[in-house]
Amino acid sequence: MTGNEALNVYSAEALEKYYRMRGKAKSKGKGKRENMKAAGKHKGESKIYELTGCRVKLYLRGGLTLEGVIRDVYTYDFILECSGKRLLVLKHTVDYIELL
Repeated sequence: MTGNEALNVYSAEALEKYYRMRGKAKSKGKGKRENMKAAGKHKGESKIYELTGCRVKLYLRGGLTLEGVIRDVYTYDFILECSGKRLLVLKHTVDYIELL
């Protein structure tokens, strides 16, 4: 067997058949995050998704507080805009949130 034959073991057709059998065919179009946003479904629904666009004060685990507007929410983190900067805040670092 030459090197070229070894590269052709997994052809595009064979991979497609494998993914179809396993039920993991790649979706065409938007990525997973975009599809979840469009459908209004988020993994592990939580109240923070309802706060998108609201002005809030965050109390973090280390005693730090941040004030700003929640711009976007993801599974494990969210974007907070404060003082003209966008900060990536991990959800597990937040003790509680106060609406302003």
